[in-house]
Amino acid sequence: MAKYSFELKKKIVLEYLNEEVGYKTLAKKYGIPAIKSIKTWVYNYNAFGDKGFFRSRKNETYSFEKKLSVVELYMTTEVSYQQLALQENILNPFMDMYNSEIISYSISRNPSSQAIVSALTKAIEVTNDCKYRRTFHSDRGWAYQMKVYNKMLTKNKIFRSMSRKGNYYDNSVMENFFGVLKQEMYYGVVYYSYDELKNTIGKYITYYNKYRIKSKLNWMSPVEYRLSFVA
Repeated sequence: MAKYSFELKKKIVLEYLNEEVGYKTLAKKYGIPAIKSIKTWVYNYNAFGDKGFFRSRKNETYSFEKKLSVVELYMTTEVSYQQLALQENILNPFMDMYNSEIISYSISRNPSSQAIVSALTKAIEVTNDCKYRRTFHSDRGWAYQMKVYNKMLTKNKIFRSMSRKGNYYDNSVMENFFGVLKQEMYYGVVYYSYDELKNTIGKYITYYNKYRIKSKLNWMSPVEYRLSFVA
């Protein structure tokens, strides 16, 4: 099995996250025979930062109580791995895949139905003028299977789409956003309170929507791209 350096792995991952180049293109460019390897690097980086590149080489020992608490949190809330790693803040964003704009979000200390419903309500309001059938995609987290969540979708004639069980690649667009967010405002920074982190995330989302350009949007930000088509 070929071994790749930390520098090469990170270079490929950052190219994927920042330039939005596809897995196949990167694999061909750098001579990586297995596309799955790149997918794994991206996922590990999104979840653990630089440490994700070394996870398989380091055996850490955790107490039974620690393992049980993490498993219970994951099984009862089904928050993502990166949220488990942060252990402090839960971000619930809704993205418009047309231009990658975060149209709604909520932030809470812990996973809660109220936070999800709040973000969903705003997302529905923002897209109410859509001329076509709306589709809201999500992973299979407990919050997206709540009766109140699905009743709101049905009431507003919104089609529900969910990732296949155990396949996080189906939600790769949002996983990519989390990876970029943490790369640019979380890793290497110490936040001393929940409020400080919450405010910083809010400011970052404003920056992401209004000023962060993307190659796939003709080097415009999500908001600029959307407004460029407004008559």
